[in-house]
Amino acid sequence: MSSSKVDKADESSCQNCGAPADANFCPNCGQKTRLQRISLTTLLQETSANVFQINRGLFYSIIEFTRRPAISVENYLSNKRKQYLQPVAYAFTLASFYFLLSRLVDHNTYFDSALEGFVLASSDMENDKLIIERLTWFTRNYAFTALLMVPFFSLATFLVFINEKRNYLEHVVLNLYITGHQSLIYAFFAIASVFISNADLVEILTLFFSVAYAVYVLLTFFKAQHLALRLIKVMLGYGISLTLLVISIGVIGLVYIN
Repeated sequence: MSSSKVDKADESSCQNCGAPADANFCPNCGQKTRLQRISLTTLLQETSANVFQINRGLFYSIIEFTRRPAISVENYLSNKRKQYLQPVAYAFTLASFYFLLSRLVDHNTYFDSALEGFVLASSDMENDKLIIERLTWFTRNYAFTALLMVPFFSLATFLVFINEKRNYLEHVVLNLYITGHQSLIYAFFAIASVFISNADLVEILTLFFSVAYAVYVLLTFFKAQHLALRLIKVMLGYGISLTLLVISIGVIGLVYIN
């Protein structure tokens, strides 16, 4: 068979289910037949089209990103997207759920704790007043803040795993799904805090399982190198992302003080 026939066959098949599909949509699963590699344009188009359709694949996505997160991300990036909730919608929906739940059970989010720590450490309340006001906005708009942090994590994973030949927007998709599922972990332990009186234990367990989930996804998604080297890169990625966040907060502080 010639290569042109192979290409033609591939073009007439659905990338999601593999069924023959000559029209714009697959007659078997309904996914668009003309999908491209993730780029800024495609990500924005899918976000604008699907971000408010939380009933579309939400529970399926939760199950799949619990059972086999790395495979699910790979499926989405390989244009098998029909069954998954779009990554921005997934992260925003679950972050919003966690925020509302934390208020309902009177459980501080991690941004609340960060703000309290900053206030306690502040030596000059007059100069730090504007910074505290901005940080307060971030704590009250948790879902948006969680999304704003994704570019930092994505840049870090892009840099440390640059040999994997993934573009930056594909790293954004990966980290959006991780962030969304971490919010689900936070929500679980927010509920657990109602029944467990030891608040320190709950915080330790929350931090452990949320970080462990992210590390597991990254280690199983990126497979080009030895496990030990991948683990070192993951830890380096966390260091880079935290450094970028601290620098950004410092710059914001300098801007508002001056």
